[in-house]
Amino acid sequence: MDARTQGTVSLFFQRNTALFLCLLFLPGCISVTMIRHRRGNEITPEKVAVIHSAESTLDDVLENLGAPIEYQRHTDGLILVYRTRAHNVAEYGIDVGRLVSWTDQGQTYSSLLNNLKFIYGNYATDEDRVVVIIGNDQLVKGIAYRGAINDLQKF
Repeated sequence: MDARTQGTVSLFFQRNTALFLCLLFLPGCISVTMIRHRRGNEITPEKVAVIHSAESTLDDVLENLGAPIEYQRHTDGLILVYRTRAHNVAEYGIDVGRLVSWTDQGQTYSSLLNNLKFIYGNYATDEDRVVVIIGNDQLVKGIAYRGAINDLQKF
């Protein structure tokens, strides 16, 4: 390698030392968490569309939607409640204590900042609900559906 090339390479490393150190140390300091969680009955518009007032029976409802989350028995029949709750969580953070511990040789600041983390979070929750009213004759008297999970904010 000649002197001119050696000087150019040396200048490149001098100018980009901070960048190289950041690329080396930051992966341990940065965290990204993304969670999608669903709980409850699996409710889809297709399953609900099969159920019709005055035509579908209790057996049809149980076959399409499964066991309800909640039910109430009344003198006029049953009320079945189905729910699906969905949560989308996205968190981005930087662990300042870990970053400082690499640069603080005397451990003066790292013990103070050990648990300091900056986190930006985006949280979204929504719920689909179906309420089915079954008469004493085992026929569906009414159905109400609210589907909102498809509108839930994505990552």
